[in-house]
Amino acid sequence: MWLGEGQLYHSLLSAALNLKLLNPHEVVAKVEQAYRDGHAPLAAAEGYIRQVLGWREYVRGVYWTRMPAYAELNGLQAEMPLPSVFWNGETPMACLREVLTQTLQTGYAHHIQRLMVTGLYALLLGVRPQEVHAWYLGVYVDAVEWVELPNTLGMSQYADGGIMASKPYVASGKYIDRMSNYCQGCAYRPQDSVGPRACPMTTLYWDFLLRHEAMLSRNPRMVMQVRNAQRLGEAEREQIRAILNATRDAIFIFDAETLRFTYVNEGAVAQLGYTADELATMTMLHIAPEITEPGEAAEEEDDLEAAHPAALVDRVAGDGDGAHRDHAARERPPRVVRGGQPGRHDVRVEGHPRRMAQRSDQHADARDRKSTRL
Repeated sequence: MWLGEGQLYHSLLSAALNLKLLNPHEVVAKVEQAYRDGHAPLAAAEGYIRQVLGWREYVRGVYWTRMPAYAELNGLQAEMPLPSVFWNGETPMACLREVLTQTLQTGYAHHIQRLMVTGLYALLLGVRPQEVHAWYLGVYVDAVEWVELPNTLGMSQYADGGIMASKPYVASGKYIDRMSNYCQGCAYRPQDSVGPRACPMTTLYWDFLLRHEAMLSRNPRMVMQVRNAQRLGEAEREQIRAILNATRDAIFIFDAETLRFTYVNEGAVAQLGYTADELATMTMLHIAPEITEPGEAAEEEDDLEAAHPAALVDRVAGDGDGAHRDHAARERPPRVVRGGQPGRHDVRVEGHPRRMAQRSDQHADARDRKSTRL
């Protein structure tokens, strides 16, 4: 990977192949002939043919034998919404900015950029794989679902639990530094996982290994990486957790039927002034000033009878224009920070419907916004 070089030595035939404008058999025959005529070394010809004849057809088989259930797999239980940076490319992370800007401008990125930059970031962050799939399907000119979906959910996001690939492809910022010149002049240091210049890829890498330690330790191909994570001291582990929790964005997960909170992050606690235990006894109605008066406990049953639940949820969590009331009865103007449907995200937790709302306080100081949120 190289700054300003989005194509390098790639053939750019994927769109023509996937749209059936070019026969794969014809491509394989041409490459073989190039080798026999002395125009291409064996390693290059073999690698190219293996991708078209081998991997591409393997992907086809996975899709047609596993669908439609395959599209809903989420083996790592990743439920974060897709960050808005995927739609604007605005980030101090040089690698992500380079690949996203190129993608949004041209509709193309080669496979290492997709797997080990955009895909890696989404995997480490814990983005819901169906949102990653929808983004890939929407932005790349060669994206046809039968070939894109298994590559995204299986190869990139490991959402199928190992059906397609034998391990999750995770790496730190040091991998990107070795494989590119993206890190030159970047605001972050790829070797740092904590500290003022900690690379978000590296911090998230260690966090990913720690989050999924039990599962990954059973995978022979991940044993060495897990052992390296286990060598981290408790102080460094706490620093990594602190970096990831330091965002002032509030994330709420609440029951789609009762509106009761089932999870809140530290950003929600900081924005609203309630403790996590207090929020655990509340619903979205308690922080919706258009529903309740300051200091008033919401009458959930009456309110739910007075308004259709879906419309009510949109009002208090999804329209992006309302306010949340904090503990001091101040109305905090939120700004929706995720792409897609504004402000909310449908999830299922242990088979039960949940909604996720992610909001950013407009008054938060920019320097308090950590790089992991983007």
